[in-house]
Amino acid sequence: MKAQEVSEARVLTVPLAPLTGRIVIITLVTVIALTVFHGIAGLLRHENLGLGYLPRSGLTLFWLLTLLNLFVHRFSPRWSLSPAELLALFACLLVTGSIPGQEFGIHFYLNLLAFLWHSRPGTPFAETILPHLDPKFLPGHRWNDPAIYLAYQGLPEGVAIPWRDWLLPLCLWTPYFLLLYGTLMLTAGLFVRRWEDEERLLYPLAKVPAAFADAQQSASLLRHPFFWFGFITPCTLWSFRGLHQYFPAFPDLNLQPTTGTLFPAGPATVFNNVPIEVRTDMIGSAYLLPLEVSLSGWLFYLLRRLQCMGRIYLGVTTGHAEFFTFQTMGAYAALALLLFWRNRKFLSQLVKSWGQSFPLSANPPLPPRWLLSGFLLGWVGLMVWCRFFGLAFLWGLVLLGSWFLGALVVARIICEAGLFIYGIPLSPPGTLNQVLFSAFGIDRIGVGNAVKMLAISWCQIRSSATNVLPNFFYAYKLGAIGGVNRTQLTGLLMAAVAVSFVTTHLTNLSVIYRFGVGKLSSWAQNAGFNSLNWLFTQVTMKPKMRSEHWRAFLLGGIVQWCLVWLRGQWLWFAISPLGWVMTQGWPMDRYWFSFFWGWLARALVTQFTGYSGWQAGRPFALGLIVGTFFILTLWGIVHLFYPAPPVLLE
Repeated sequence: MKAQEVSEARVLTVPLAPLTGRIVIITLVTVIALTVFHGIAGLLRHENLGLGYLPRSGLTLFWLLTLLNLFVHRFSPRWSLSPAELLALFACLLVTGSIPGQEFGIHFYLNLLAFLWHSRPGTPFAETILPHLDPKFLPGHRWNDPAIYLAYQGLPEGVAIPWRDWLLPLCLWTPYFLLLYGTLMLTAGLFVRRWEDEERLLYPLAKVPAAFADAQQSASLLRHPFFWFGFITPCTLWSFRGLHQYFPAFPDLNLQPTTGTLFPAGPATVFNNVPIEVRTDMIGSAYLLPLEVSLSGWLFYLLRRLQCMGRIYLGVTTGHAEFFTFQTMGAYAALALLLFWRNRKFLSQLVKSWGQSFPLSANPPLPPRWLLSGFLLGWVGLMVWCRFFGLAFLWGLVLLGSWFLGALVVARIICEAGLFIYGIPLSPPGTLNQVLFSAFGIDRIGVGNAVKMLAISWCQIRSSATNVLPNFFYAYKLGAIGGVNRTQLTGLLMAAVAVSFVTTHLTNLSVIYRFGVGKLSSWAQNAGFNSLNWLFTQVTMKPKMRSEHWRAFLLGGIVQWCLVWLRGQWLWFAISPLGWVMTQGWPMDRYWFSFFWGWLARALVTQFTGYSGWQAGRPFALGLIVGTFFILTLWGIVHLFYPAPPVLLE
């Protein structure tokens, strides 16, 4: 059967579609349902199905809705959802997917509780950390207050959740969370015309939901045998693991092997126990990416290993993690400077015109003046809140400003390279604070400011893997593809975020008190103590940037600049400069091998059959992605009713 082409162009060409009342209701109900699911699954089994820039459970639900929509469209077309409505719904799932899990819900409440529970009289935490947090931002004052004690011991029968103790802290913290999300949303709104219409970034991940949003294209894809072959493959592989959890006699496929011990000694030992995991979703994703991006994904990972090997050969046997951390920060700094340099005229025109005469896209997220004014007011609101929290203006600005620049770089990587999960080698809970504490010194920052800097990092700042700015860019791109009125979409996105945060408050606290911290997943059990212990280590050991850190920082920046220059000078330099920075974190440790297979498949198919052959393989790649997401989500739902270890621990 001849492959049916799935269009990557705009799905809808009619005038902008307004968002109807029914899709607003359906979207908010869906956001509530997935938020509850993600909160329970994340806390009890650390199944982060909403994590990333193409959330597994969100895409699965979206795909199932498109199947139902096809059925409705066949028998009652006027009741079926339009592509614009479907893509608006998925955009909201995209920006809210990680809130109840790894981005926020697994950490925020448990960190507040741990700061009191582990700060008992006589402990070093009680004297060093706790005095620097204003009690009104905490659900109690002492470790044995009911809100703290009951969370760790679990609720006795007949005892209610101490909502009253949480009311004031949540009312104080939630505006800060909404300001963070709102400011990022407006940032995406300011840059959409530049990235979509002028630079024409690829937005590779948008191709997946767009392929199913239009009824005709979706039906064509679903009739293709390659799609179902790709879909069944991961469903079969991961079902072995899922069934083995319940029936140990059932064979288990090891889809996450390592190279084992290849070299007994010497510098080459860096290639021992290298993960060679089979991630079918990433194989499919890499097949859809441009060859230069997928090549860079695995090539720079191996170069990182060779770099580590060279360090050992030269006698440097310790500090590899710190070296790569600061090397990545140097690459980030270079990318941020290049990003602002290339956009200097755009930014200058934006500021000078105050948005009045500034040309935006034909479908802007908001009127120009509203975007710019809202962005500036968002920053003012963030700084006012930080001062209210007790954080000095300077260090609040340093932390939030550094994070904002990093968020733009992350967004650029995701919108151009299309990784559906990404992280840099900064291990939570420290993340960006780890670099700032070393660069400026704890003595200069002050212990009180350091404590508060970590506390405000529990939403967004703590992890690049959950940065929501790329999701807002993709949400607006999906709006453009579907012909959604993006001004209305902006309001729906913010409403979905607010609903998700409120639902997370109710769901995650209910799970924590019902089960008790000791019965949560091992990750959740240790989240609060790890944050507290890391902070205590920082304020007592007072790390400082050494000369080797600065060398690593400069090396990362220089190499990144050279790669960008080479790519701009010679078109034959078919390596994406983003590979240098995107392979430095933990995700590529798990995904590099699958990146290689996706690249190899596309390279061979293109070489011997041309573009038409690659196009014929797209249904299979989409089947791999959707099938993997579907089966992992299905096992997550099964685990809600029949508890078992997660099929895949991310």
